[in-house]
Amino acid sequence: MVPASAQATAVETSSRGKKPAVLLHHGTLGDCIHWISNLSNNSLGFLLADAGYDVWMGNSRGNTWSLKHKTLKSSQKEFWQFSFDEIGKYDISAELYFIMNKTGQKDVYYVGNSEGAAADLPHVSSPMVFDLTYSDYFISVPIKGSHTCSLIMLEQTVY
Repeated sequence: MVPASAQATAVETSSRGKKPAVLLHHGTLGDCIHWISNLSNNSLGFLLADAGYDVWMGNSRGNTWSLKHKTLKSSQKEFWQFSFDEIGKYDISAELYFIMNKTGQKDVYYVGNSEGAAADLPHVSSPMVFDLTYSDYFISVPIKGSHTCSLIMLEQTVY
């Protein structure tokens, strides 16, 4: 969870009842720190906390904070055999259920960037399958320029 920033006033941080929960999910090759790495007046995580939201941040498999597994080591090829849809189906679902259980709320705001947007599309396209509802859903996808290459091209170059 993200606390309110040091600049937030007591009025901004006081809670009247439950704060609405919001899950922030990072983009490809990122982690949750991206939501709070700028100054507090320019980081979405802090801005939402200051506005009275209960801010939660997820981490996708394989980033700095998500390198543990019950049976696999990150050095094993099998550890890395997953896709966006599996991140959405299993990982983001688990994050959402955890937040709902902790907060007692039946729905959550969702903000996804890049991979965080793509990975959660199964929930949006099949809400009855996942039994999850969103207060609202915000996704952003960075623009690919001519000077960048896709991850698929990068992977083919590296491996």
